[in-house]
Amino acid sequence: MEENQKFQQNAINFCNEFTKYYEGKELKGFQLEHKTVNNIKEIWIIVNRVEEDITNINTYFNMVEDKTRQNPNIERVEEAAGVFYNYSALLLDLKSFFIFGRLLMDDFSKMIKLIKGPDNLPDSIKDLLKNIEKYKPIDKDFFNKLEKELHWFMSFKSDRDTIIHKLEEIHIDKILKPEFKSKENKEYINLIPFMKEKLNQISDFVSFLQKNLLL
Repeated sequence: MEENQKFQQNAINFCNEFTKYYEGKELKGFQLEHKTVNNIKEIWIIVNRVEEDITNINTYFNMVEDKTRQNPNIERVEEAAGVFYNYSALLLDLKSFFIFGRLLMDDFSKMIKLIKGPDNLPDSIKDLLKNIEKYKPIDKDFFNKLEKELHWFMSFKSDRDTIIHKLEEIHIDKILKPEFKSKENKEYINLIPFMKEKLNQISDFVSFLQKNLLL
C-alpha cells in the first residue's frame, strides 16, 4: 500500500528532525523520539499484515471451492479453519491499527508539549484539542493551524471506538473487496479506502508538524 510507505517515510523523517532539534537538550526528547519511531514501525507492520490477512482469506476461499468441485462430499475442515483463523487475524490487526494510531497521536502531543511548553500542556491529543482555546495564548498562530489541521481527529476517534467496541461483521468477496459494518451503521464500509484515508490523515499531520513545529 503506497499510503503506508508514505506514512512511514514522513513520520520517520519528522522523528529524525525532532532528534536534531533536541540535540544537546533534555534526554526525555530522545526517549520520546525512540518510542515514537517504534510506534511508527508497528503501524507499518500492522498495515502490511492487514493486506496479508485479506490475501490469505481469499487463498483459503479458493482452496475450499477448488477441492469442493473435485469432491463435493468431503468436508473442508482444514480450509474452513484457515478462513476463520485469517478472519480473526484481520479483526485483530484492524483493531491494532487504531490502538497504535491513537498512541502515536498522543506521542505527537507529547512532542508539542516538549517544544511549546509549558508543563500544563496535555499529553493527550484529544485533551489538547478539547481545550485548545486555553493554549492559544502560548502560540496563537501554531495552535490555530493545529486546530484546523486536525479537523478529522474526532472522526478518527469515533472510528476507533466503532472498530474496538462496536464492530459487527467483516465481509470479503471473491474480488478481494473487504468490507465491514458496525452495530450502529448497517451499511458496509470498504476497508482498504478507509485505512488509506486514515493513513493519509496521520501522514499529512506529520508533514504539518515538521513544517510548523520544528522551526
